[in-house]
Amino acid sequence: MVIFMKKTFFKLFIIALFLVIIAACYDPIFDIISKEIAIVPPFIEGSPSNFAVFENVLYVASGMDLFSYDGTWKSASSHDGYIMYLAASAQYLYAVIAVDSSGVLRRTDFTDGWTTVMSNKNVQSVFYENNQLFICAMNSDGTFNIFSADDASLTTAPPESPIPGAENISFLRGVAYSGGSYYFSAGSIYTGSSASVTAVPGGSDFYGIINLGSIMAAISRNGTLYTVTADSVTSTEKNIGNKASGAMTVFYDGSDKLLLVGRHDTNYSQQASYTNGYMEIDFNDSGFGSFREPGNFPFTTVNKNSTYVNSIGTNPVNHIIQTPASVNSVNSERMLFASTHRNGVWRLYKDEDGNDQWNAVPQP
Repeated sequence: MVIFMKKTFFKLFIIALFLVIIAACYDPIFDIISKEIAIVPPFIEGSPSNFAVFENVLYVASGMDLFSYDGTWKSASSHDGYIMYLAASAQYLYAVIAVDSSGVLRRTDFTDGWTTVMSNKNVQSVFYENNQLFICAMNSDGTFNIFSADDASLTTAPPESPIPGAENISFLRGVAYSGGSYYFSAGSIYTGSSASVTAVPGGSDFYGIINLGSIMAAISRNGTLYTVTADSVTSTEKNIGNKASGAMTVFYDGSDKLLLVGRHDTNYSQQASYTNGYMEIDFNDSGFGSFREPGNFPFTTVNKNSTYVNSIGTNPVNHIIQTPASVNSVNSERMLFASTHRNGVWRLYKDEDGNDQWNAVPQP
């Protein structure tokens, strides 16, 4: 009888211990699972490009297809190669397209089709800032050169020589303009003009750069935020807690602003991680606050952290943009869109209860 009672007590103890463990795990595991959001199949699939706004229309590409948004998403055009990058001037929409294992630069004003304006170099990325086009081309040894051009010069001929100081450097991931100078994120930070550039001392392995008005900011691959001047690149000692994708945009609600920085887990293969998405940080003329996940502060892009974590938070964000009000012909609402890694284009919506919720852009 004593042995039987001991066995019974031991079984009850094990069951009680199991229930305690389950209860202790509820918040970090089961609360997340209980709030899973039904993700709709994306209209724009895969790993889309960056966004560009041309004539008050938002454009993004995925694979060989270009898509447009002016209140409704629709197919815009198709190409004979993979569309890698987009940029827009006042006159043209530009696209870098991989054709026969080499990148070419094409443009259109949508009145007379697409025209190839640079095919003499292996073009990999393109940016347009302050009336100047910057074109990044790969060399045979895997380094890169940066070329400058404008709408008029490309009508005559593509550039032959790179910008002095921008030869045999790293891949160009971003361009910003401030105080009469251009700033380039290409491994190091470079500054100068379309005639010549020099490296700015400080930091390395930069993935993005943005002009915040009173502050120029850059993000390194390891997720550290830096301030940039013509003389130095200085760490803020603030980190997103993960790898940075290079995605950077400003979220503005009409009075306050946040810098949004895209992130991804240790490597892109980890699709189910809850530490992807993007991080928020407030800023002003004096500097920056602290990075935090959306939904964890009064001023934020998403009013509930759980809905962020269970949606865009599980997806690496390669590109993100808040559209100008002029883009949405329906109600002039400024919207947040994101290009995810492998799961298409997403948008921040309001659900039926008025809560902020990220989800894939559905079929129109």
